[in-house]
Amino acid sequence: MKNHLRRLFERGAIPQRTVLLMGILVAVTAAVWMVFWGVGTFAMPVGTREIFFQAMLEGGTVMLTVMIGVATVILMYEQTRASARQWKIAVWDKRYTIYEETMKFLAGVARSARTTREELTGFLRGTRARSFLFGEDIERHLEAVYETGNRMLLLQAKLEHGRVDEVKLELELQDLVEWCIKAEEISREMFQEYLSVREK
Repeated sequence: MKNHLRRLFERGAIPQRTVLLMGILVAVTAAVWMVFWGVGTFAMPVGTREIFFQAMLEGGTVMLTVMIGVATVILMYEQTRASARQWKIAVWDKRYTIYEETMKFLAGVARSARTTREELTGFLRGTRARSFLFGEDIERHLEAVYETGNRMLLLQAKLEHGRVDEVKLELELQDLVEWCIKAEEISREMFQEYLSVREK
């Protein structure tokens, strides 16, 4: 048990604040128990000391059990947090790659007010692991980005063929471009939760 706790502490699975809290808990419990023991030794009549000390021993056993329970809960909580933090760090590179692909595509649309089949295919290929690395919020957002890109390609194809409703098509295309521009900031905010490794 001692070696296991030492390994957890060395890996950072048990933060220093947790060790400090457990130390304070042990110290306070020991101090209270010693105060009562002193009271029983010097202030109580001889005839009642045996009964008092027996009660002290039973109370000490209960307190020790409670301390062990509290320490176990604290350790389990900290190990759970540490595991989640380590997993988040382990997948950070893959998540950031998807973030980069998303921002690259949206920035390209904002810059040229157009997109290409190659750019959209590159975006889809670069973000295909999104369902394994993010929650439904990011997955839905990236699907909306892809659908917007597809719609842009359709409108661009119609404009290239010289449709009579060219003005209407240009206005709709401009709306999609503006959506992509706004999606850049939205994407930064949404990805922040998944990419930040700072303690909250």
